[in-house]
Amino acid sequence: MVSVARLERLAVAVVAVTLLLTGPFGVVDATARNPTTVGDGRANATVERLDTSGLLVEGGRFGTGVDYLRIPDATVAVSDIEGRPRLVYRVSVPELGVDRTTTKLLSGGRSGTVRLGMRDRGLDPDSVTEQRYRATITVRVQSFEYDQTVFETDETVEVRP
Repeated sequence: MVSVARLERLAVAVVAVTLLLTGPFGVVDATARNPTTVGDGRANATVERLDTSGLLVEGGRFGTGVDYLRIPDATVAVSDIEGRPRLVYRVSVPELGVDRTTTKLLSGGRSGTVRLGMRDRGLDPDSVTEQRYRATITVRVQSFEYDQTVFETDETVEVRP
C-alpha cells in the first residue's frame, strides 16, 4: 500500500516537472494553441451547400404546441486563409423576431470545408399567424480589417402544420 506521504511527494514532483518543462525556459510551449478570438485577416469562401428549402416553420412533435423555425446547415469551402478571420452565418426572419448567427474562427494557412449549423428556434405559437414569411440568409468572411459577403439571399419561409 502506498503511503500518503509518498503520494504527496509524487504530486509535488509532477507539478515541479510540469512547471520546469512549460516555464519561460522550458522546452514545451503550453500556450501554443489555436487562437480563440478573431483578428486581422481574410479568406476566400464559397458556399457549397445550403438547402434553403429546409428553412421552414413546423409544428413541434408530440403535441407540444410549439412551432419551430428549422434552420439548414451551411457547408462552406474556404481557402487562402490569412490571419484569423471568421465565417459568419446569419438567418434573419424579422416578422417572427428571429435573428440567429453562428460563427467559425478560421486559422491561417488552412483550407477545406467548414460546416456551420444552428439549432432550430422555438417560436411562440401565437406569433405564427401567416403561411409565409420573408427571411434573409447571409454568409460572410469577417475580421477587424475585412468584411465580405460571399452569399446572400432572400427566401420565403413556408409554414407547415
